[in-house]
Amino acid sequence: MNVIKLLRALFIFLFAMPAARAQQTATKLVDYTIRLDVLSKGFDSTGYWALARAGAIPGKTPTVVLTMQKWLLNTNDVFMPLNEMRTEDMGKTWTKPVEHTLTLGSRMEPGNVRVVINDFTPKFHKKSGKLLGTGHDGRYSGVALTNTSRFTTWSVYDATAHTWTPWTALEMPDKPEFFNAGAGGTQRVDLPDGNILLPIYYKLDDKPQASMTLAVMVLLCKFDGKKLSYIRNGNSLTIPTGRGLGEPNLTRFGNTYYLTIRNNDSGYVAVSKDGLQFSTPKTWTFDDGKDLGSYNTQQHWVTHSDGLFLVY
Repeated sequence: MNVIKLLRALFIFLFAMPAARAQQTATKLVDYTIRLDVLSKGFDSTGYWALARAGAIPGKTPTVVLTMQKWLLNTNDVFMPLNEMRTEDMGKTWTKPVEHTLTLGSRMEPGNVRVVINDFTPKFHKKSGKLLGTGHDGRYSGVALTNTSRFTTWSVYDATAHTWTPWTALEMPDKPEFFNAGAGGTQRVDLPDGNILLPIYYKLDDKPQASMTLAVMVLLCKFDGKKLSYIRNGNSLTIPTGRGLGEPNLTRFGNTYYLTIRNNDSGYVAVSKDGLQFSTPKTWTFDDGKDLGSYNTQQHWVTHSDGLFLVY
């Protein structure tokens, strides 16, 4: 039986402490509580819930909106449409999963290709007062992922009607690196002026998924509450082994931006002062130099006012 869980963390690695000491070894513990809630459980023999991520809309009692989708068994990254659950009492009760068929549902393209918005991450955008979700699309022929185009996708939540706008592909420059590029599973940083730093990853070749080479970069985007628009992008980061680098996640702590990145063999980290131009990625290690032990998996951030946590 598979269980959807709202996790504040799985494994927590204390990476940095107060901003003035963000580059030094952490010695102070952060007063921080982790709670594990079971939101839904069950198995229908065809697939199971995956990619559960939540975004909070501020208020006297915040509204937390969680999106998730079913992963079909015995397939390679084949997903069904997004579903949503919601709590308005800080997790004491949750609505049942709802599939927004008209706005977040599957779309059909020529050749009987099914397109689904995947790996969605909702986050509140303070400047506009909107919950903005970003991800990418997946194209499937039958129960196989096609080796064609892929785009960053986004949708805006209507907190009154409890629904989403139709998912839309981010308009990108007509360049080869953006033909198969997306923000699947990535955490963004919203700047004080409302602009958004959105990390993406993209294919460097036309090889099948198992042997492709990936690279990552961060986009600077504008969001006016209704439309997400590309402004420019930062430098490209990759390595020559293990399918390169993919699924980047971004945060800011103190005056430094941190980008944690997935690789087949290890987790990588890069740093930046402006959130666009990043240093050469290095493998994650503990203070004693030993490898972090993140094997071919996503890593995410929990950013606390007093400390920065890596979740993997």
